Amino acid sequence: MTLPFHAEFSLAGLRCFLSTNSPDVLLLSVPWQAIRGPSEVHSFQMEVIEDPSLASHTPAIPHFRELGHLVFALLEPRSFFGFDLLRSRVMGAMSPAAARDSYFWNVQLLPIAIGMLGTTMGVAPLHCACLERNGGGRLAPPAPDSTRCNHKSSEDKRGVSL
Repeated sequence: MTLPFHAEFSLAGLRCFLSTNSPDVLLLSVPWQAIRGPSEVHSFQMEVIEDPSLASHTPAIPHFRELGHLVFALLEPRSFFGFDLLRSRVMGAMSPAAARDSYFWNVQLLPIAIGMLGTTMGVAPLHCACLERNGGGRLAPPAPDSTRCNHKSSEDKRGVSL
């Protein structure tokens, strides 16, 4: 299936190539498209399908399963994603509610994608960090509205250690 909408954006030092059938998903990626970081060495593909058949009012408990280099996730509101760690790909189907939910996109899906794929591409997901440089420390907690923060593992190249 060829998906009609495409975007690319920087995310925690990685380049994301998004394809979707949903104008709502594309719209949620607009703030990320505005962020310009240094040239990213690694990239991943994300293919997201909005599927009206996933619309349901029955909550499901989020859970994850893995099989070798594949990780599968069931997330609320009614979304199913597969993460291929070997090929740096995320493929998923989401409910119309998830396709319109910026909280889901920004606080769940994208941080989970970085958490899953990042370690294979030089990005370490951290819930918070204490950085040290020349004997001085700095606490880098996550933002108040996020569940985690991501720090590129190459920060040590700037003389900062975790």
